[in-house]
Amino acid sequence: MDGDGWRPILAVGLLLAVLALPAVGSGEAPHADEPMDEALGLLFGDELMDGEEKIPVIVVFRDGAVKGVDGLEVKYTYRLINAVSGYADASVLGRLAEEPDVLGIYPDGPVAVAQQDNLTRDAKTFCATGRVNAKPLWDRGINGTGVVVAVLDSGIDKNHPDLAGKVVGEVNFVDSERTTDDLLGHGTAVAGIIAGSGTASGGEYVGVAPGASLLNVRVIDSKGSGQISDIIAGIDWAIDNDADVLTMSLGGLNLGESNPPISMAADNAMDAGTVVCVAAGNLDERLLLLMLVASSVSLGGVESPGDGVKVITVGATDCDDRIAAFSGSGPLRDGRYKPTLVAPGVNVVSTVPLKLDIEGKIGNYYAGASGTSLSTPVVAGVAALLIHAEPEITPAGVKAALTRGANKLSNIQGEEYEAYYQGAGLLDAERSFDLLDEDWLCNALPDRWSAGRWVYGDFWIVGDDTVYGSLDTGADRFQKKLYALAPGDVDWNSKFLFFTDKPLANVTTTASGEVAGWAMIQPLPRTIPANGQRIFGIGMSVPLGAAPGRYDGSIEISENGTEIHSIPISVEVAAPVEIVGGQGSAAGSLVKGEWDYYYVEVPTSTDELKCSLRWEGEADLDLFLLSPTSEYVPAEGGDGLESVLVETPPTGRWLLAAHSRNITGEADYLLEVERTLLISSPRRWSAGSASPGETKEATFGLRNGGPLLANVTYVGMMEKVEKATWNDSIGDKVIWTVPIEVPANVTRLGVSLVWDDPESDLALLLFNQNGRPVDVSYGGEVVEVTGASHPAAGIWRAIVYGYHVTTKARQPFDLEATFYLRDTWSWVSAAGPDRLDSGTEGSFNATIAVPPDAPSAGLEGYIQIQADEDQFTIPVSITVAGASLTGSSKTDLIDEDGDDLYERLCVEVEVEVSSPGEYRVEGSLLDGNGSAIGWFGSTEVLEASGSIEICVNGTDIWSEGGCGPLSLENLFLYNGEGEIIDRYQGNVTIFQCPQDFQPLLGRFTGRFLDETNGSEAGAKPDSIVIGVEVAVQAPGLYQISGRLEDDEGFEIDGAEALVNLEAGVATVSISFDPMRFIMKNTPSRLHLRDLTLRRNGEAIDGVEEAFSTEAYRPEAFTTTKKTYVISSPAAG
Repeated sequence: MDGDGWRPILAVGLLLAVLALPAVGSGEAPHADEPMDEALGLLFGDELMDGEEKIPVIVVFRDGAVKGVDGLEVKYTYRLINAVSGYADASVLGRLAEEPDVLGIYPDGPVAVAQQDNLTRDAKTFCATGRVNAKPLWDRGINGTGVVVAVLDSGIDKNHPDLAGKVVGEVNFVDSERTTDDLLGHGTAVAGIIAGSGTASGGEYVGVAPGASLLNVRVIDSKGSGQISDIIAGIDWAIDNDADVLTMSLGGLNLGESNPPISMAADNAMDAGTVVCVAAGNLDERLLLLMLVASSVSLGGVESPGDGVKVITVGATDCDDRIAAFSGSGPLRDGRYKPTLVAPGVNVVSTVPLKLDIEGKIGNYYAGASGTSLSTPVVAGVAALLIHAEPEITPAGVKAALTRGANKLSNIQGEEYEAYYQGAGLLDAERSFDLLDEDWLCNALPDRWSAGRWVYGDFWIVGDDTVYGSLDTGADRFQKKLYALAPGDVDWNSKFLFFTDKPLANVTTTASGEVAGWAMIQPLPRTIPANGQRIFGIGMSVPLGAAPGRYDGSIEISENGTEIHSIPISVEVAAPVEIVGGQGSAAGSLVKGEWDYYYVEVPTSTDELKCSLRWEGEADLDLFLLSPTSEYVPAEGGDGLESVLVETPPTGRWLLAAHSRNITGEADYLLEVERTLLISSPRRWSAGSASPGETKEATFGLRNGGPLLANVTYVGMMEKVEKATWNDSIGDKVIWTVPIEVPANVTRLGVSLVWDDPESDLALLLFNQNGRPVDVSYGGEVVEVTGASHPAAGIWRAIVYGYHVTTKARQPFDLEATFYLRDTWSWVSAAGPDRLDSGTEGSFNATIAVPPDAPSAGLEGYIQIQADEDQFTIPVSITVAGASLTGSSKTDLIDEDGDDLYERLCVEVEVEVSSPGEYRVEGSLLDGNGSAIGWFGSTEVLEASGSIEICVNGTDIWSEGGCGPLSLENLFLYNGEGEIIDRYQGNVTIFQCPQDFQPLLGRFTGRFLDETNGSEAGAKPDSIVIGVEVAVQAPGLYQISGRLEDDEGFEIDGAEALVNLEAGVATVSISFDPMRFIMKNTPSRLHLRDLTLRRNGEAIDGVEEAFSTEAYRPEAFTTTKKTYVISSPAAG
């Protein structure tokens, strides 16, 4: 079971809102010019479109700024953060976004409890107290007496026998339910783990700190939902009511906000003197799938506010002291390590309300459940014990004692879990208590560090449901980093967090040991206050000449020259695999839990990289490959062999790792590497255009930079297309999957998803035969497309996820898989040497024989050079003309009204056709100065040789041309697929001048003037006036119209002018009402667009983007209108 029965970790709705957001490090504010958080539009898009709809927001102000918001319906004014929450419409939010004192505007998002099954009665259960070694402290009289713990949750059942008299204060922030009682059961379970007396169980199920008192802060309703604003208000209330410890078994996937308000508040509570414990989160397979869809964002697996800098973030362990499968893990988006530590969270028994019918109850008053919701109050209880023992200790001091007293855990392989899973390790109350008397009670996380390369492309899907990530080493949790570097590699800045109970002065941060010269340190500040927590950074740069092996050192933190804390650091430098004649090898041996690291140089133009790991006996070894860009390529095999082939591998140093997965004793292995590199000259053959029956020939040079190539053959290949389709429908937040059988000889696989409702958002994911994700597509309006090159044969899978299905109960969709299969190309033949020794050169000849009946088309394929197990390709392209330009033409001048001015110029271009089909002729019409009048063309279906007529409007020639004669040049002939099949190098001369053609009645000259000003000196203008210059040929009544928009495309006004004009040039003034500009209240330039000139209702000239004014401020204008209703641009 992935989590406890109440699903206590609360996930913010619309998790996929993160997809469109940039990854921003925690602690950073939004850009000063863009304080409105993008998650607003993603959570409340429809409401934002309606300018009058009020939406819930949290407005954060700069430090010291006055929290005054005109137009905001204030719900809470906070104290821990300089912020307010409330409701505002789009116009108010727009004004707030322009306020210099506003740091950010965030969505007050909903939170929802996702119910899960409870523990069954026969499952292994335990009381958390014994697992964290709390009883030795009880024996010393330390039980939490006098310590107040605030529980922000669904309420507490004060009538439970174990909790009688424990609650010393309570408050309800749930507006819809006027009670502090627990109507869900989750908050009572949390309270029992912290301070339950065990009365109803005869002392069997006792809380960690049974002497502690509780504050009941109800922020979650009976349905498991709440509001972020209520949680922040609850934190405020708890601090105001002297909480020593605050526990929050809730959270939500951060919607991309940088340091969201809930995390700000939690961190500030730590600064205010309250220990804050927060759940790391329960990651189920669906959330991990969403994270995969959101792979464009570097998404950590820890929820907010657990992603805060200073809070104590708690993961979960199971009954065997392994990391729970659901426990949230780091790193965070900004590179910080989380969780802080772990505690028991699987099958934990705790108190539940008597009146609630919770499945899997143990008796009347208890139930067992799982989740980081259960592990978090365990840590809160131990924190209460430490405060009881040392009342003057600061929250940072408690954090230091908890983390330094924790015990490191190992996975089922016997290898230590990465810090991203366990933080400092498993909580141990007695070990933490023993540290309280230290002179310098401080620590840093991570508390040890090994440099390495990250593993990307790290999501797998196994079976039908479960999604995992990173390197599968045979352990219970996958590995997120490969802990080795090649010479020249850099492990860039890794973020550490240092925290201290007491103030420190003259602090220095230095590196020592073998890596002292390689470590790059961003040091701590010189002064750190009591209860201080500060981030610093470390990087590692391995010199190019570094010899292989392990290098150790440490980061020392000192005060006044005295070392107060040391962090062990190390780096393993990989050994080179020397490549000679395209091949190389390395031999070694492994024992259980051991790793050997190598690297191989891959030069430019390498065709394939083959790696294999061979061994004998019953051992089970792993081979891992990591590209220079940290992309992980899995090997396959077993029973003495693991191998992998990478086609067209990226250039640089690849890391290779050999690892013992299952072994007794020692196993010898042989690592073999083959690097094939066959370079052709030319690298591709573009044969150009050919007529049916024509033959093309080419000679290619070859240089073999890899191993010997024997039994070499040369074959022409091309692709044929096959398709498979599926039709179905999908609901909101539902996953649909289908197997796709990929046959052999497929060069490309394309999978497309189409649906009919643009209001619904679907995502498409493509997984290969090994369950690895290959491609993902999301964000399209009604189409998503994924694909893969050279897909391996086997059963692939496509997954459709309905992440925002709104207008229908289910969204119908069509899914299509397109297979491009290799097939022989009978037109192409080639012959060359059947053997190419390593380091030698050779050549081969190729011929393309176009059949006499070949249709006009562009074709692409390749010459495949096959040598035993190696294969190389040279792309080939040719266009079968099927037609050609003869160079003959006929000119026709058309005078429709007999006024001796031509309305049209038409030129018939003769085309000789050998293959019937659709053809198009295009060319450039120039005047006598060589200036372009325009590019013109025409399309015809020709069954036999004939002509294609290109016609040009006379008014275009008159308005764009200067003098004669005219010429039609650069004639191109295209086939029906839009491919150029012929070009006529000559030109067609037309002995006419532009003045011989029909003139435009009127046109815009391109000159504009901003005529906006006040009617009196110092008066504000009540209109925006733009002068537009026009030239007309005939006198009469003309209409000029246009639209005025601001920088964001918001329409200010549309206006027109009806004027009688004489022949010649005149300036016409168009006046626009500034009312919408004033109401929007956003400074901007103003843009004249869609400018149109009409006569007798017929448009005779137009300009899309006509003119832009200087920047105006809305307050510079006035209006004569008394009332006005504004709508958003999208609402029209």
